[in-house]
Amino acid sequence: MQESLLAAQRLEDWSRLSTVLAHEINNPMEAIENVLYLIRTSEGVPPEVTELTRTATEEVARVVEISRSTLSFFRKTSEPEVMDLHRVTESVRLLLAPLIQRNAISLEIGSSGDVTVEALPGETRQVLLNLVRNACEAMTEGGGRVMVELTAKPMGVEVTVADDGPGIEPAVVPSLFQFGTSTKGEHGNGMGLWTVKRILSKHGGTIRVESAPGKGTKFTLWWPREFEAVEGN
Repeated sequence: MQESLLAAQRLEDWSRLSTVLAHEINNPMEAIENVLYLIRTSEGVPPEVTELTRTATEEVARVVEISRSTLSFFRKTSEPEVMDLHRVTESVRLLLAPLIQRNAISLEIGSSGDVTVEALPGETRQVLLNLVRNACEAMTEGGGRVMVELTAKPMGVEVTVADDGPGIEPAVVPSLFQFGTSTKGEHGNGMGLWTVKRILSKHGGTIRVESAPGKGTKFTLWWPREFEAVEGN
């Protein structure tokens, strides 16, 4: 119980910090965007300067969009909403763009049928962000693929997140969803997958993992179409 309360408090602190940072980043970025516009539309500006300001404006717009996406990730609500899991996954791609580019990762997202579910927005995004980020970080050598597949079923949506990274040692797999277990050594806090399983359980869903050294890792999620909060989660 104490570990659960501590983890919940850490998540709450992170949510507040992210919201503050997003606001603090958004305001100066919009100011810079306005200044660049004024420079670009001024008389006598050389063409090469105009082109540079246009490129800078595009980059600023990307930072602003990431900031806004971060705010939406941590927007809290006590009521479930209809969530399009494909759109949520695409927003994860946007947030992880720097990591994806830095590690030269190919992130492939596919979906078939109606992949909408009733869910709590912030928690839905948190699940997919955790899993996709873990998959991207698993490619420590750079390169590689992460594949997210969303498949509509009559009663819910099946989600798979797979990577062709180094895989997980068999001894670790049974305790992977326990609090404090991490595959990242000193860089992990052991809360990510524990949190993912708790969120899915609360929504009435499930998660399982398949992995072997040298053969990558695949997580398979079952997300019920309708939200019925499960007590005790």
